[in-house]
Amino acid sequence: MNMLEMAENGNPLVTYFEGAPDHYNTKPPLLIIMQTCIYLITDHLELSLRLPSALAGLICCLVLLGFCSHYLKLPLIGGLAALILVSISGFVELHGTRTGDYDALITLWILLFLIQYYLFLEKGLQKHLMLFYLFFALGIATKASVPFLTLPILLIWTLYKRKLGSILMTRYFYIGLVIPLSMMLLLYPFRELFDPGYIQSAWFNDFGGRYGTAIDGHAQPYPYYFKKLWVERALYFSALFPVFMLIGLLSKPSQRKNILLFSGLFCVGFILLISQSVTKIYWYDTPIMPFLALTIAVGVSMIYSHTKSIKYSKNILVIVILGLLVVPYMHNATKSIQAKRFSWEGPEYYEPSLLLKKAINGEVNLKRHYLLFDNDYYPHYEVYNILLGEKQGYKISYKQYMSQIGLNDKVIYFQAHRFEDSLRTCFKVYLLDSINPHIKMLKVKDLTCQRAQQTSLDKNP
Repeated sequence: MNMLEMAENGNPLVTYFEGAPDHYNTKPPLLIIMQTCIYLITDHLELSLRLPSALAGLICCLVLLGFCSHYLKLPLIGGLAALILVSISGFVELHGTRTGDYDALITLWILLFLIQYYLFLEKGLQKHLMLFYLFFALGIATKASVPFLTLPILLIWTLYKRKLGSILMTRYFYIGLVIPLSMMLLLYPFRELFDPGYIQSAWFNDFGGRYGTAIDGHAQPYPYYFKKLWVERALYFSALFPVFMLIGLLSKPSQRKNILLFSGLFCVGFILLISQSVTKIYWYDTPIMPFLALTIAVGVSMIYSHTKSIKYSKNILVIVILGLLVVPYMHNATKSIQAKRFSWEGPEYYEPSLLLKKAINGEVNLKRHYLLFDNDYYPHYEVYNILLGEKQGYKISYKQYMSQIGLNDKVIYFQAHRFEDSLRTCFKVYLLDSINPHIKMLKVKDLTCQRAQQTSLDKNP
């Protein structure tokens, strides 16, 4: 919805929903801008929505590979980290790389600016500090509150490296601050000039309100993220994590030890920080996934360095690693192909969108039809409905309650468990079409309760 309205009104700063500034999704507009640009070029809805997240996931893998290849001179570690990353369920599933959400993109920016900060402390080159500020600003433009959660972790690492004093004495530290500060001024005070009330809504939705209250009922106990990582989001990767952290702590100083400790510190620190928030949603842990993969990959390389004198150790290690990765990787691949994970992700949930796509292509005529749907929030249908209006010159309407149904109404319904018994009880209807087992098109023939005559949906008018 935000993307289509931006494509129509050409406003890259203020996101709109149903013709008005969107004060529910108050996140900054960078992702929507990227999606809109792709849509204007390709005129393809799903590609435009999903491509930025998919590319962000791919670039995360390439960044891990490039970082390990150029800094550690060990490309195999980078390749292993990338392979682990795409095998982690939490990186791929809903709100990850396979859906058109913000989390894959913010994960990319966090990966980039943390690596740049790490390199700055190691090498002292100003270009890494400037790149840190640039990627941090892009993170703000994607999901503004999340980059700031990393700052306490970076402070701890800086103190550990005993570099705080030298950083504060660097003039580029203050010059670079102009980049994220300018982004904040553009996205909030400047937008407020054109969209009054936005700052207040954004504060509640994205900052203090989300951290201090349970938004949309997403209240969870403190260990929520730890349990999710352990049993679902990272499977046994989370079990391997403390093992490799212990190996890193006990090993001699080296580049690999530094990277392992830095990655591990971010994983632990970030989870502890988001666990303090009252609002807890499982995909908020997505930014740790590349660092979880990097920690395990570096840990594996450290084990190998201590066991390479053992005969066949390399072959055994390769077999063990591939054996551990094959199940989660195939699980992610199968889940992505089937696009089925939660109960509401099943066929019933997607069928109306697929039916609307057929109408957009002229394969079925839905003129003067109503979609019966028991919710007042339906952007996943309305986005196709907007395209239906653009391509075919008409749109369908929505009805949420039986009392809204009138004589001769043509009704599309897909929530059989919710509506079918009531339809048969309160109306005499006949079946216009049964698209498939999950979705039916009916016409109301009589408003009188006809339960005795409604033992089946009769296709004869």
